[in-house]
Amino acid sequence: MAAGGKRGGGDGFTPAILDRIAQAMLDAYDAGHGGFGTGQKFPHPEALDFALLWAEKRGNPAFREIVLRSLVEMAQGALLDPVEGGFFRFCATRDWRQPCTEKLLVTQAGLLRNYLEAWQQFGRDELRKVAQKTLSYVDHVLRDPATGAWFAGQDADDGYYALPERLRADRKAPRVEATVAAQPLCAAISAFLKAGAVLGDEVATRHALGATRFLVGTLWSRGRGVYHSATPAGDKQILGLLGDQVFALRALLHVVQYTGDLDLLEVVEDLVSTLLQKESAQHGGFFDARDDAAHFAQARRRHETLQENGLAAEALLRAGWLLARPEWRGVAERALRLFAADHPLYAYHTAEYGRAVELFFHPPQCLFVVGGNSDPRTAGLLDVARRTWMPSKLVLALDPAKDFALLARHGLAAELAPLTHVRIGDQAVAVARDPAELRAAMAAAETLRDQSLK
Repeated sequence: MAAGGKRGGGDGFTPAILDRIAQAMLDAYDAGHGGFGTGQKFPHPEALDFALLWAEKRGNPAFREIVLRSLVEMAQGALLDPVEGGFFRFCATRDWRQPCTEKLLVTQAGLLRNYLEAWQQFGRDELRKVAQKTLSYVDHVLRDPATGAWFAGQDADDGYYALPERLRADRKAPRVEATVAAQPLCAAISAFLKAGAVLGDEVATRHALGATRFLVGTLWSRGRGVYHSATPAGDKQILGLLGDQVFALRALLHVVQYTGDLDLLEVVEDLVSTLLQKESAQHGGFFDARDDAAHFAQARRRHETLQENGLAAEALLRAGWLLARPEWRGVAERALRLFAADHPLYAYHTAEYGRAVELFFHPPQCLFVVGGNSDPRTAGLLDVARRTWMPSKLVLALDPAKDFALLARHGLAAELAPLTHVRIGDQAVAVARDPAELRAAMAAAETLRDQSLK
């Protein structure tokens, strides 16, 4: 069932959109070398996200092939630096050779997530090793220990990266750009939280939380949104870009889910309020606060507008279920409907939009773990809820001793003994009181959710 209880309408906004996006990805896939297209090769982590989803939900071996072939070819080709780790920005040839040797944080974050989720789904250990090498590169080269944030990237230097390890030691490494940019920072926070959970890497989690403190303490301005970038000295630039708000919202939702820090929900509420008041168009959709609605209408056919609206819709859908705010899901629906006719123009670039459409028509599995924060039984339930991989899952820890408002909003009792309420969207499907019972309940609920995809 759809988020609003509907299956779409005469405007073309129906689940059939997902099949068209999937076919566009199949049409663009390079079966010989992985990735998409036959010219310059960019990684496209968002397209691989959708392929992972489709491989799991539809059981289509073609999408398993897309994911595995692309990830293996990228790791074995020239896109990955075999010495220091980290992926380059793109390659000039379809077989992943002749790299542009700039290393961007946003590329590392997206691919880190891809390799971790593919490892969880397919169990191939070489994928885990690439993820760990990428994690190490970001932390050792791009992290600023003074602020806890990660810088946006490292400059290109073809000559340096062509050298073997023993000769690099005698040459100065390419310069790291000493600027923190909101979107890549937030993408890295999300990826590091996933790494911390699925790899059991406490350092990754700790560093994600340090970067979150920089995000909230430096880049976020109450009632105004998130700045685009900042220097280590704290000088901030450009306020009101849609992508920055959406990436920050998504990252904070991940922090809440992976750590149980519900204090950040105040920032989430403020960001959503700012997004709706300043960047939401009357006819549906979102735009930069620095632009007017007329400019937004003219810009609708830009890739980034479609992508950012898809991300905004997905974040609002997730926030709506986590915080029991159905009105936010209604705003997300309007944004998705706006692009129902336009999305075929963008082929596989619609992957982020597709993830949001899938989430709208097939609500996620929501796990509400109710129990004392210091109770080891609560920790055991949360560990299963957070570490088990499944697309579109949401997790929220609620302490009956203090989270009264959220418990009431979700219609949940303040249980003394820890338990997990398993829902699909708003529909209650099971209650689990121990880790084994929760694993079984999650599997059964996901089977039920899968039936809505048929």
